Amino acid sequence: MASASLALPWPPSVNVAWYRGMKGSLTKKGRVFRDDVINIVRSRSLIARSQSLLVGFTSSVRVDLYFFPPDRRVRDNSNHTKVLYDALTKAGFWADDSLIKSETYHSGNVVKGGSVVLFCEEVDYLLWDFDQVRESLGVEKIS
Repeated sequence: MASASLALPWPPSVNVAWYRGMKGSLTKKGRVFRDDVINIVRSRSLIARSQSLLVGFTSSVRVDLYFFPPDRRVRDNSNHTKVLYDALTKAGFWADDSLIKSETYHSGNVVKGGSVVLFCEEVDYLLWDFDQVRESLGVEKIS
């Protein structure tokens, strides 16, 4: 199974990266972050530069994210993942972030400027069966 790891700059939150009310319009901070991610992915030769359509992972993946914030403020890490995932899609790291079937967040210490370390691995996931999961966790059946 293929895997890759990247150290990336701290992503802006969704609220900072996108203009409100203008679907698909990135702010300057959003564009700078996206372009930085594209440059990192391509410089690591994770994607063959000669391909006309740059796409890395094309099947189900598992993602581990290690968040190293730039300061001690309390953050909702999920507000940063959408911007990160969209930038990785644009960079051709994967075909689409819908390929993510499992993701885990880990919080780390404060580092100057902030950073996110990503580990991505192809997986052979089958869809979970609702009744098996419910029964194994001892959850009552929905009536």
